Amino acid sequence: MWVIAGFVSASVVLAGGADLTVLIQGAQSDAGTVAVTLFDRAEGFPMDASKAQRVQWAKLTERQAKVLFAELAPGTYAVAVFHDQNGNRKLDTNFLGIPSEPAAASRQAKGKMGPPKFADAAITLGQGPLSIVINLPID
Repeated sequence: MWVIAGFVSASVVLAGGADLTVLIQGAQSDAGTVAVTLFDRAEGFPMDASKAQRVQWAKLTERQAKVLFAELAPGTYAVAVFHDQNGNRKLDTNFLGIPSEPAAASRQAKGKMGPPKFADAAITLGQGPLSIVINLPID
């Protein structure tokens, strides 16, 4: 169950850091926007955006979007994404708490009986730029 709460960006820009580019593919349409949440620790991942290091919203073009997280310190990160198809700026779920809008994580991590774990979605950012692709699930 993914519940994205309070998308607040607590950005800290570090001079000389590396850039992380996230390409989101496989959206069902260009309607709505994509929320891209960057976590630098397991706490809150992927559900509580108030615990995220940074959050960006992106428009879709040709069923894909791209965001850049610039000037990041080297370290371990995980990215959570969802396609806000109806534009209400939250991940809609059914009565069981299961997402009714497409959601995915870095490394295509999947949860077992709940959302994916930070360790399964973790990526390592070094001194140089890194690009990753996250594919949204198809209904």
